[in-house]
Formats: sequence, C-alpha cells, structure tokens
Amino acid sequence: FGSSSSDPPPPASIDLLPDILGSSDGRQGFRAGGRPAMPRDGAAARQRALQGGRQYQEVSQLRNEMLNVKDMLEGYLVREEVLTQMIEELSGSHNATVNKFMELHQDFHGQAQSTMKGVQNRQLSGNPIQDAKRELDRLCEILKTPIIQPQEMHLQNFSRR
Repeated sequence: FGSSSSDPPPPASIDLLPDILGSSDGRQGFRAGGRPAMPRDGAAARQRALQGGRQYQEVSQLRNEMLNVKDMLEGYLVREEVLTQMIEELSGSHNATVNKFMELHQDFHGQAQSTMKGVQNRQLSGNPIQDAKRELDRLCEILKTPIIQPQEMHLQNFSRR
C-alpha cells in the first residue's frame, strides 16, 4: 500500500473541468493518453465530472480504510508474535515444572521405599525394647543364683585317665 505522499492529487474542481474536457470557446481538451476528448454538452460533462469526483472520493476513502487495515494487521502480527513467544515460554516453564514434579515424586517414592525397608528390617530384627527386657530378665535369673565359692584345688586331686 502506498503512503499518503504518493497519493494522486485531488481532481480538478468542477469550475476547472470545462477547461480540461473542452472549453466553452470551442477548444477541445484531451483525454488520458493524449487522445482528444469528445465535445460534450455542459450538463452531461458536469454530471460526469461530479460522478468522477464522487468516485475519486470513494477510492480515496477506500485507500484510507486499506491503510487503516494495513496498520491494524501490522499491529496484529506484532501482537501474535509476542503471544506466540509467550506461549512458547509458558510451555517451556510448564514442561520444566512437570519434569521437576516428576523428579520430586521419584525422590519421594525412593524415600518411601527406603522407609518401608527400614520398617521391615526393624520387624525382622525384633523389638529392641522387648529384646532388652528379655535380656534383663535372663541376667536377673542368672544373678539370682549364688556364686560358687572356689574350693581349694590342687593338681594332685585330678587323676589321669
């Protein structure tokens, strides 16, 4: 789309049109491309000139609308690029977060398994409190019996067999 500086100049005013299309003194004007304009009566020429002016205004308005659409589309493209980049960044963050949660879940699972092995080992090794009580009871039973006094022992009291 062209810029407003390259737009064609506005059409000649209605007052100047007889000079372009053919003046009232009989001079003949020229059409685009250098071809001579056909003589016209004044009312029909004015009507065509008005119609041409309206068409020019309509084309000018349409060009302005096209410029507005061009500006809007350029803004849209910039916004879409930014949104696409944001979505890519968010997707990357989401993937990193999911991976981190998976890693933490695996760590938690490993710790839970380790804890379960510790519980199983404790069950296999018995209850330390009950084991200590049993050992204490055994020691008390041993200590209930009096100590045997040493007797005099000599080697001669032993016979050889």
